[in-house]
Amino acid sequence: MRNKTLALLVAALAGCATLTSDSLDERFGQADPTRFDRVPLAATGGVSYRHDVKPILERRCVVCHGCYDAPCQLKLDSWAGLARGSSKTPVYDVRLLEAPPTRLGIDAQRPSQWRQLGFDPVLSERSSRPGNELAASVLYRSLQHKQAHPLPAGPVLPDSFDFSLDRAQVCPTLAEYDAHERKNPLAGMPYGLPALSPAEHGLITRWLQAGAPDRGGQVLPLVREGKAAPLFSYGILNAAGDIVRDPNFPDLPTFPEFLKAATGQDPSGPAWEAYRTLFVAGFAAQKFVVVPRETPRAVQDLYRTAFTRIFADPEYKEKRGTVIGEYDEVVGDAAEKAYAAGTVISEATREWIKEWLLRRFNHRLG
Repeated sequence: MRNKTLALLVAALAGCATLTSDSLDERFGQADPTRFDRVPLAATGGVSYRHDVKPILERRCVVCHGCYDAPCQLKLDSWAGLARGSSKTPVYDVRLLEAPPTRLGIDAQRPSQWRQLGFDPVLSERSSRPGNELAASVLYRSLQHKQAHPLPAGPVLPDSFDFSLDRAQVCPTLAEYDAHERKNPLAGMPYGLPALSPAEHGLITRWLQAGAPDRGGQVLPLVREGKAAPLFSYGILNAAGDIVRDPNFPDLPTFPEFLKAATGQDPSGPAWEAYRTLFVAGFAAQKFVVVPRETPRAVQDLYRTAFTRIFADPEYKEKRGTVIGEYDEVVGDAAEKAYAAGTVISEATREWIKEWLLRRFNHRLG
């Protein structure tokens, strides 16, 4: 009979968990773990993480939430840390087996990958229903929690506040936050400190309502708003040594294409050769791995084989796009050709550059 009772209890608890998940979906819509895989960009003049929100978090939150072992592993010193979210698993704990590392920017690249590793969002990953950006955000809920339940009056906090280094971490998810606030009314954030000022709280609120954007540079927001039009990209160097269109911007002409359209002829002459040489050295051919020239050929071949295998590895292919975009890596003869193009300059081109520097900038190159 006791076993049947336990089975019924387990079944009831499992049913509650399912109902909680269903009720969240009913209240906020379906979760989209990929929502912040691409950084939302702030509108021109709009509130952004880097310009407006980060200074507030650095003053009020990063003292606790800036380290690898931050409470709930919630790092607030970068937009990527906010998008990653929180974890109930402590970084340092008594374990019998090693735990996988959770280094921001290393062990996963996108928020959706962190969800697969057990991290919960603190920004709203729910549908765009009105109010969701705040009501479905654990970050907002924790800040509003403190606004609704400020610190008790008096010069000393009561003993109920635990600031010990080994205190039990409480890392409520969106599904748990209502119960957490009822049980711990004084646990709002910043924990054990005064609430954010009305101006600070209002700025973060507007940022969340705008979709938690980052600045995203100065140009791309203007392009998205139709206030600027890109003319060309630098292009990239293909395996044959030709400048071709950037795969990240396939619709944009390359600089050589732009020159031809502007002048009516293919770029040529000493000025073009100088540009092309410096373009390859400064942009198109980068981040080489080199060994001393006297390294035995067998060792060189081992390096080439290792990098070839890395570039073919499925896990590497999955992560590479968020780090280097769609640019191709080269090994062996193609890498040597690119290295030569970026490091070897003809005597005629060298002399032209020296004369141009002297003429334009009164600088004599030795």
